[in-house]
Amino acid sequence: MTAVYIARCADYDRDSLQAAVQETVDGLGGLAGLIRPGWRVLLKPNLLRPAAPEQGVSTHPELVRAVAQLVLDAGATPVIADSPGGPHNRAYLAVLYRQSGMHEVARELGIDCNDDMRTTSVSNLDGDLLKGVEMLAVAAEADAIINLPKLKTHSFTLLSGAVKNLFGVIPGMGKTAYHAKLQTAHEFSRMLVDLALVCKPVITIMDGVLGMEGNGPSAGDVRRVGVILGSTDDLALDVVAAALVGMDPQQVPPLAVATARGLTTGRLEDVELRGLPLEQARLDPPFRLPTAATARRGPSILGAISRVWPGQVTKPYPVANADCTACRTCVRACPVKAITIENGRARMATNLCIQCYCCHELCPYHAIDLQLHWLGRLLTRSTGGNHGQSRH
Repeated sequence: MTAVYIARCADYDRDSLQAAVQETVDGLGGLAGLIRPGWRVLLKPNLLRPAAPEQGVSTHPELVRAVAQLVLDAGATPVIADSPGGPHNRAYLAVLYRQSGMHEVARELGIDCNDDMRTTSVSNLDGDLLKGVEMLAVAAEADAIINLPKLKTHSFTLLSGAVKNLFGVIPGMGKTAYHAKLQTAHEFSRMLVDLALVCKPVITIMDGVLGMEGNGPSAGDVRRVGVILGSTDDLALDVVAAALVGMDPQQVPPLAVATARGLTTGRLEDVELRGLPLEQARLDPPFRLPTAATARRGPSILGAISRVWPGQVTKPYPVANADCTACRTCVRACPVKAITIENGRARMATNLCIQCYCCHELCPYHAIDLQLHWLGRLLTRSTGGNHGQSRH
């Protein structure tokens, strides 16, 4: 039975966070059996886009610092690396590392933030969908990967957790190709599960001090959760993380895919919980779900229609609001080229949109709302729901 450790951590005070991370790692048996002196260890935070730590978009730099220090203490060499959902170049990475606080962590500890732009092909012959993948060379060549996700909702995969975080080893805009090819959450999650099996992180430590609910992973509301979670099994950790914030793990597409493949039962009862009891950590009320997820799963009439009449009627579509600056981030991010700039504002062609929500996810100005078709809004109102659009 795989163990998941939960440690209480109320804030990002350095000493408190270091103690919580140490407690979590020790509660799972320590790093000694996972990494060796002299190894190069990739620390993979969630760095979706340039954002300050207090915005709750990225893994907090103090968590990365705490883990990096443990790796250094073990005699190994940590390197911080991610590829955000934008350009794959050194200039963009420099902005990302600086705004997220990673540059300062690296400077103080004397370690590197990766700026190696090389990619390499890795085979995955046992993969269900992904038989080979072009990924960051720094990830493929690392002796070990430590996964450092952020606890957030996600408009496409419901939960942005341990498995979803590993999508960041795909370089830059290469991610858009997967969104273009794998247009449903189920198909996309088949790829995510395969990618997690390629990466094989030796341990996952999740930043759940401040999480994000609502329209995550970048445009939701920051919410205090007050925990650090850890496991040597990223699937088990996502099961616990989902339960902790009030989600049914089997409703999280990557977990549903992994369960169907026999990689996990997806059941909380089959996870060994250590540390803080789950009932003391569980949120009340639960996380608010993304607009896209609430439209897909309920209320009952809308949810039923979405299963037999998928598309624009029952799934929210992106619309630029008055905060749009025509910065073209969404234009570059759209995997099917469904966005143009007209009269100083982004315009989404709903007949082309595949509702992957990359534009909503990567907009630095929170200028893209998710709205239901008028019929979807009517059905939602008639059943007492509140799922019409995002908060922005």
